[in-house]
Amino acid sequence: MELGVVFFLILVYGLGRYNVLTPIIPPVQVYFSPNGGCTDAIINQIDNTKSEILVQAYSFTSSTIAKALIEAHKREVKLKLF
Repeated sequence: MELGVVFFLILVYGLGRYNVLTPIIPPVQVYFSPNGGCTDAIINQIDNTKSEILVQAYSFTSSTIAKALIEAHKREVKLKLF
């Protein structure tokens, strides 16, 4: 058998067993502001992040979010602000 045919059979067999084309969609949570839990939800996500945080914001004024970002940086989470 040619290598290309073997690869094709492995790919087809693999697709039959594991649907690699189905995206993994995380659960959606909705928060409202003010007093709707937005800040707490953001801080919870920051506190539980282990590898990377990407922040895209024109500006923000929450000192508690800023402190959570600083703490994440201290525990060596990669942090980028755009």
